[in-house]
Amino acid sequence: LEGARTSLKDVRSELESLRKDNNMLRQLLFPQFLAPLPPLTEQNIEEWCCSAKASEDEDRDASRKAEVVVRVLRGNYSYGHPIVDEVVLGGSLAKKTHVKGRFDADIVVFVRCFKPEKMEAYKRWAQRSITGYAREATFVRDTPAGSAYTVGAFKCDVLFTGKPPPQCGPICYGDVATRFYMASLTKNQVDYVTKHAGPVEVDVCLLYTSPSP
Repeated sequence: LEGARTSLKDVRSELESLRKDNNMLRQLLFPQFLAPLPPLTEQNIEEWCCSAKASEDEDRDASRKAEVVVRVLRGNYSYGHPIVDEVVLGGSLAKKTHVKGRFDADIVVFVRCFKPEKMEAYKRWAQRSITGYAREATFVRDTPAGSAYTVGAFKCDVLFTGKPPPQCGPICYGDVATRFYMASLTKNQVDYVTKHAGPVEVDVCLLYTSPSP
């Protein structure tokens, strides 16, 4: 225990010396040096929410770029494609809770007879289709449930899923057997937020995802 105390003392001493020369580190390690935030008044909250919302031009541009990818995935252009039942736009763009300059699109592909073990094949089909037929799109990287692309500077995550089988238990990312069905909840999530969430709930989403004022 005494050794641990000594080590912690040494670490703090080292950090104290670092903060004298690095203002960013100083503020990160010692919040008391941060400038105080404005009070959480109704007016301030309203101003923060308004400033966080994307402009109409940004909305139109993001929707157009997401539609480029959606159109290709619905078209089943490439040979050997899986049977696609539906392609759904999800995430904050579809829910209208996206924050100016800090959002992307989730594009969920519902595959008929979806099999998680074929995920790599789905990814390769999507990559051939998207990069082959959407000239603006660029492949970025694979993710566990799909792949990430950019259309211009706008980022799109393509996710593969299917209708959960009757024997499927509660869907949970921590459960290997059900994690790939997480994206199947997208339509329900978008429907709930767009049809049932009030302005207060939407403002909470904006405040939660926007940078500190």
